[in-house]
Amino acid sequence: MNDVMRDITAIAMAVIGLAMLAVVIKSQNTAGILNSTFTGFGNLLTAASKG
Repeated sequence: MNDVMRDITAIAMAVIGLAMLAVVIKSQNTAGILNSTFTGFGNLLTAASKG
């Protein structure tokens, strides 16, 4: 089960990374986009560590 979750997480992170890259390339607000992205990712990690 851990291998499956690792693979799913890797795929999800790759999709998120590509989506972020596409948005950053099309947008002029790169700093704001990266800030909100990493804030959201930090919130996910915090929630995961509490659960």
